[in-house]
Amino acid sequence: MATTLLEETLEGWRYTRDGVIAEFANIPAGSFDFVPAPGMRTVGQLAGHIVDWGFVMAGELSRPDGNFTRQPVADFLREYSLDLARYPDKAALIDLLRVRKGR
Repeated sequence: MATTLLEETLEGWRYTRDGVIAEFANIPAGSFDFVPAPGMRTVGQLAGHIVDWGFVMAGELSRPDGNFTRQPVADFLREYSLDLARYPDKAALIDLLRVRKGR
Protein backbone atom coordinates (compact mmCIF):
# COMPACT_ATOMS: atom_id res chain seq x y z
CA MET A 1 0.00 0.00 0.00
CA ALA A 2 1.33 3.43 -0.97
CA THR A 3 2.28 5.69 1.91
CA THR A 4 3.44 8.78 -0.01
CA LEU A 5 2.18 10.71 -2.99
CA LEU A 6 5.23 9.53 -4.97
CA GLU A 7 4.54 5.88 -4.13
CA GLU A 8 0.87 6.29 -5.06
CA THR A 9 1.84 7.93 -8.36
CA LEU A 10 4.32 5.19 -9.19
CA GLU A 11 1.82 2.45 -8.33
CA GLY A 12 -0.83 3.98 -10.61
CA TRP A 13 1.76 4.53 -13.32
CA ARG A 14 2.81 0.85 -13.15
CA TYR A 15 -0.75 -0.38 -13.72
CA THR A 16 -1.28 2.09 -16.55
CA ARG A 17 2.04 1.23 -18.19
CA ASP A 18 1.22 -2.48 -18.08
CA GLY A 19 -2.06 -1.80 -19.89
CA VAL A 20 -0.36 0.35 -22.52
CA ILE A 21 2.26 -2.35 -23.12
CA ALA A 22 -0.47 -4.95 -23.54
CA GLU A 23 -2.26 -2.77 -26.10
CA PHE A 24 0.91 -2.15 -28.12
CA ALA A 25 1.70 -5.88 -27.96
CA ASN A 26 -1.68 -6.56 -29.63
CA ILE A 27 -0.87 -4.34 -32.62
CA PRO A 28 0.85 -6.18 -35.49
CA ALA A 29 4.46 -5.06 -36.03
CA GLY A 30 3.64 -4.09 -39.61
CA SER A 31 1.11 -1.58 -38.34
CA PHE A 32 3.59 0.45 -36.28
CA ASP A 33 4.11 2.70 -39.33
CA PHE A 34 0.37 3.26 -39.77
CA VAL A 35 -0.70 6.91 -39.88
CA PRO A 36 -4.40 7.19 -38.91
CA ALA A 37 -4.81 10.64 -40.51
CA PRO A 38 -2.55 13.25 -42.09
CA GLY A 39 -0.51 15.09 -39.48
CA MET A 40 -1.03 12.40 -36.83
CA ARG A 41 1.64 10.23 -35.20
CA THR A 42 2.22 6.69 -36.33
CA VAL A 43 1.64 3.92 -33.80
CA GLY A 44 5.43 3.67 -33.39
CA GLN A 45 5.77 7.42 -32.86
CA LEU A 46 3.03 7.29 -30.24
CA ALA A 47 4.91 4.51 -28.43
CA GLY A 48 8.07 6.62 -28.62
CA HIS A 49 6.22 9.62 -27.20
CA ILE A 50 5.08 7.53 -24.24
CA VAL A 51 8.63 6.25 -23.72
CA ASP A 52 10.06 9.78 -23.78
CA TRP A 53 7.54 11.12 -21.29
CA GLY A 54 8.01 8.12 -19.03
CA PHE A 55 11.67 9.08 -18.75
CA VAL A 56 10.75 12.72 -18.14
CA MET A 57 8.35 11.70 -15.37
CA ALA A 58 10.83 9.32 -13.77
CA GLY A 59 13.60 11.89 -13.97
CA GLU A 60 11.67 14.73 -12.40
CA LEU A 61 9.92 12.60 -9.77
CA SER A 62 13.27 11.19 -8.62
CA ARG A 63 15.08 14.56 -8.40
CA PRO A 64 15.26 16.12 -4.95
CA ASP A 65 14.44 19.44 -6.63
CA GLY A 66 12.11 17.97 -9.25
CA ASN A 67 9.68 20.51 -10.61
CA PHE A 68 7.70 20.14 -13.82
CA THR A 69 7.64 23.93 -14.24
CA ARG A 70 11.40 24.49 -13.92
CA GLN A 71 11.98 24.62 -17.68
CA PRO A 72 10.13 24.58 -21.02
CA VAL A 73 8.75 21.25 -22.25
CA ALA A 74 11.32 21.02 -25.06
CA ASP A 75 14.14 21.27 -22.49
CA PHE A 76 12.71 18.35 -20.49
CA LEU A 77 12.73 16.25 -23.65
CA ARG A 78 16.34 17.23 -24.43
CA GLU A 79 17.35 16.37 -20.87
CA TYR A 80 15.66 13.00 -20.53
CA SER A 81 14.59 11.51 -23.84
CA LEU A 82 16.43 8.85 -25.78
CA ASP A 83 17.47 8.79 -29.42
CA LEU A 84 14.40 6.79 -30.43
CA ALA A 85 15.77 6.33 -33.95
CA ARG A 86 17.95 3.65 -32.34
CA TYR A 87 14.75 1.76 -31.40
CA PRO A 88 12.89 1.56 -34.72
CA ASP A 89 10.72 -1.50 -34.31
CA LYS A 90 7.88 -2.83 -32.21
CA ALA A 91 9.99 -5.14 -30.04
CA ALA A 92 12.52 -2.42 -29.19
CA LEU A 93 9.81 0.11 -28.31
CA ILE A 94 7.95 -2.38 -26.12
CA ASP A 95 11.22 -3.23 -24.35
CA LEU A 96 11.70 0.49 -23.63
CA LEU A 97 8.17 0.73 -22.27
CA ARG A 98 9.06 -2.08 -19.86
CA VAL A 99 12.15 -0.32 -18.46
CA ARG A 100 11.74 0.03 -14.73
CA LYS A 101 15.16 1.29 -13.62
CA GLY A 102 17.77 3.38 -15.36
CA ARG A 103 18.12 3.89 -19.07
